Amino acid sequence: GVLAIKYRKVCDDGHILGGPFYYIENGMGVKYRWLAKVFAFLCLCVGIMGIGTFTQVNSIASAVNDFFDPDMAYTVSLFGKEYSYTIIITGIVAAVLTGLVIIGGLRRIAKVSEVVIPVMAVLYFGACLIILCLNCEEIPSAVQKIFHNAFDLKAAAGGTVGAMFIALQKGVARGIFSNEAGLGSAPIAAAAAKTKEPVRQGLVS
Repeated sequence: GVLAIKYRKVCDDGHILGGPFYYIENGMGVKYRWLAKVFAFLCLCVGIMGIGTFTQVNSIASAVNDFFDPDMAYTVSLFGKEYSYTIIITGIVAAVLTGLVIIGGLRRIAKVSEVVIPVMAVLYFGACLIILCLNCEEIPSAVQKIFHNAFDLKAAAGGTVGAMFIALQKGVARGIFSNEAGLGSAPIAAAAAKTKEPVRQGLVS
């Protein structure tokens, strides 16, 4: 977020361009332009392979389907497979809403993010508090289990035989699949922020 503001490019028409591609080239120097191109190419590959928002939309569609049509009673055949109407409707709504945001450019993406992200954070935090309150009697045993398993000899043995690499792989996967910070594309939206102070945007991000 800091680097996105520091090295962003403002065009003559006021359009803002920024993100890892720009701060790699402008911050590290022109000789690293190849690295910026590699990053851009890998981001494109991520989109094509469905690692970006594809999994998130799939999770939304699955949740809606499980709530409204868990028995798959109302289906339609598409491309040789049966899909519930709830999945199709959810996909269309998600595509339209996403399109409306993307067509507005980086500035609209930033504006929507300013509203959605705080609401999302409050809802997530609130849901976590509710879950903890409803299961408060289980908290002491959960904490005890965490400490017991962390310092158990079995954990130490597992760490030496490659469990650390599995944990690292799972951690990176969770980071990528849960939010854009894990993917590295969040600074693209951060570059469009109205602030002129890089550190302020870093704190917000």
